[in-house]
Amino acid sequence: MKSLFKLVKSLHPSEKRYVNLRLQSNKSNSLLHSYFETLQNQRDYDFEAISEKHKKTSPKVLKNSLRNLYSNVLKYLRSYNAHSDDEAVLADMLRDVRILQDKSMLTEAGKLNRRLLNQSSSLEYFFYEKEALRNKWNLSHLKGELSPEFTDEIEVLLSEVIEKDLEVSEINRNYRRAVTLYYQYFFYERKEKTKDDLIELTQALKDKGMDSLKSSKARMSNYEILAMGSIIQGDLSGHHSVRKDQLKLLLTSEVFEKDYLSQLLVLSNLFTYLKSLKSIEVLKDYMEYMKSY
Repeated sequence: MKSLFKLVKSLHPSEKRYVNLRLQSNKSNSLLHSYFETLQNQRDYDFEAISEKHKKTSPKVLKNSLRNLYSNVLKYLRSYNAHSDDEAVLADMLRDVRILQDKSMLTEAGKLNRRLLNQSSSLEYFFYEKEALRNKWNLSHLKGELSPEFTDEIEVLLSEVIEKDLEVSEINRNYRRAVTLYYQYFFYERKEKTKDDLIELTQALKDKGMDSLKSSKARMSNYEILAMGSIIQGDLSGHHSVRKDQLKLLLTSEVFEKDYLSQLLVLSNLFTYLKSLKSIEVLKDYMEYMKSY
């Protein structure tokens, strides 16, 4: 169970504490907790050492127990991250709406579904937004409140969400192609054909314009492609300009409010360029802004 060892070793201190507490809270998990502690103390995975420490357990049973521990650790990590995982929260809300609907608590289901619709829309989780719109129609149907105007409104809203979803799928298809070309050129073989293909892809997106994109997620992927296009052409000033616009999107869109890693990565690109120009005052301005942010 090297996978279990790798998982245990990858845990942050707060995650370890949480898993420890969950394992200790159930008496039936006492042995699993003991195995968990043993794995934490190992520098390298050594099944023989685990078996030696737990001699009363046969190797076959021990292997099954370690598989069980692996499943439990993953389950507890899902639970630990659920409160900060927007998609998990939306999934729970969707299930709760369906439960309330099945219990004929239509008013309560409607209130919760409005929250689901608002949050999924602002965070651009299109699957949940579509499901919330379908729920809205179903609840009105169950209440006997349908009208042609209401159904038309739902259909228009569904079409808009589907269009955004398709837009993101298309831009991400271009993103995967761009990354592949970028890596081929810089890490495998510097063929002019590869470079030209990426420049052509970038130019096509430039011609369409950022304003044509309807979602923040699509714009984010588009900025990444434009940044790669600038780098492969050696256009450092153009790359810096793309990253500035991308940072503005990251700091102003609710979709990326918690995407701190992307914010830091884009900042690092900006800082590297400004440092190379010795633009100390501009760097100071960025730092002051980020302090307040």
